[in-house]
Amino acid sequence: MKFRNRLFLSLMIVALSGIHSENGYLYLENGILDYSNIPSSSPKTGNESKGKKSVYFSKKGLNFKIPLSYNVVERLRIENSGEKEVSIKVNSKAEKNLLYGVTGEGGDSFIKIPPGNVLSLPVRFFAQDTLPGTYSLENSISDEQGNILDTIRGTVEITKPDFKIETELLKKTPLVQQFRFKNKGDTLANLSIRLKNSDSLRMEPSVDHYLFPKDGSLEIAVYTTNRLEKNQSASFHVSSSGIEKEVPFLFEAASADSVEMVSLDPIVRLRNKDWYCTNRPIIHMSYTVPYFEKKEVQNLGFTSKFSWLTSKGEGSDTNGNDKADHWTLTEKGNVIMAGDDYDEDGEIDFFREQDSENRTLNRAYFKKDGKWFETNIVDLYLISSYLPFNDGANVQPHDLEVLINDVSFAQEKQIIPTGSRLRRIPLHRFNENQINGYSENRITVRTSHLPEANYQVNAENTLLIFYSTIQIPVVSRKKLDLNIKTISENIAEEEKKPPMNRMK
Repeated sequence: MKFRNRLFLSLMIVALSGIHSENGYLYLENGILDYSNIPSSSPKTGNESKGKKSVYFSKKGLNFKIPLSYNVVERLRIENSGEKEVSIKVNSKAEKNLLYGVTGEGGDSFIKIPPGNVLSLPVRFFAQDTLPGTYSLENSISDEQGNILDTIRGTVEITKPDFKIETELLKKTPLVQQFRFKNKGDTLANLSIRLKNSDSLRMEPSVDHYLFPKDGSLEIAVYTTNRLEKNQSASFHVSSSGIEKEVPFLFEAASADSVEMVSLDPIVRLRNKDWYCTNRPIIHMSYTVPYFEKKEVQNLGFTSKFSWLTSKGEGSDTNGNDKADHWTLTEKGNVIMAGDDYDEDGEIDFFREQDSENRTLNRAYFKKDGKWFETNIVDLYLISSYLPFNDGANVQPHDLEVLINDVSFAQEKQIIPTGSRLRRIPLHRFNENQINGYSENRITVRTSHLPEANYQVNAENTLLIFYSTIQIPVVSRKKLDLNIKTISENIAEEEKKPPMNRMK
């Protein structure tokens, strides 16, 4: 299809390997699961304090101090002063939302410790969802028979990050303001930015549970899709790790005689920056979709059109179950019809057609609750990008499910997400418009909790919406308003870029 040539994706690479805290603790070690057998170079000291125990922790207590972040690595030392090899593993637990434990061999599975040896095991903290403070820890060694060989308790202090965010206004037009946020403090593991005090303004991209590196920057556009009657006093609510900050700004309305409505065939891109982590198995992302329109229509000869499309068109299997669920009909190199069977009941639920020779698909209809509706959205995709902190060598395959408004529409089995995935979203799952012409929707990514893998990636999920014709406010026809460039995309520039291959 023509519109597929417009799909492209920009990934932001955040290099975080080898970051050290002020106290010298190494973290974000690219997910490497390692352990080492360290032969004891001294007599079996410490065994006397343990009585008759032959396998025990080298220390009597634990006291860690770590930054509030993902994958902070410390080590536990275990000694075997006995005469036999023992298979052991360490069971760990911590307070509240702190995820903590030995990963890989020695934690999720048994590991052998020869007599007279010292075993050093990596113990990992995932503190991204905690608040600064002191948390209790407990570790116990057990053998294959379930016997508890030793227990050690302690605490970890999660330090409060230096929260220093600077905001700069980059561009200002009557319909769009663009801001840059700079992190002049410590790396923040769970940054959120929300727009407050205005129902008429929206921001892009959405920022929730975002890892904001030290000295990093992030650009955000605030825009309106309607003609404003008066100035809007709004603010950004910036928060991380229980620390909050309000950044007020004034969005000035353009004079009524300077704003006019023009018709466009735009592509709207809505991004959401978040983190994907198998230790955080449910991720919710909110999308505010502008311009979504629909009206009920009677059957406009759909039956004959569907028969023509499925019999003469080219069918494809987008779900990987050897059953066609997407059809296209091409004439003279142009796609003139397209249809999708969302629920795979053998009937088309979403239908698009061309109403003139000079345009691509620009009339769309979808079925919901047994009724047909005409809509101005001709295609809708979710592009998910996964940028891992490791190569996946130590990560277990797992199941991944994607939901829209709590209804599942995509599943993958036993995968390790990397790269990009393009998924068509069933339009009948969209919510109705709620306020000021916006449709509020929630996309959820659900995965398995894999303590052994501790797989975390920088993730960006982009909602890509192809409209037919919409009305959008501009200040003047004589110049391209920033609102069109930011919200609707410059289609001419998009088509110059190489097409992105579709991924199932």
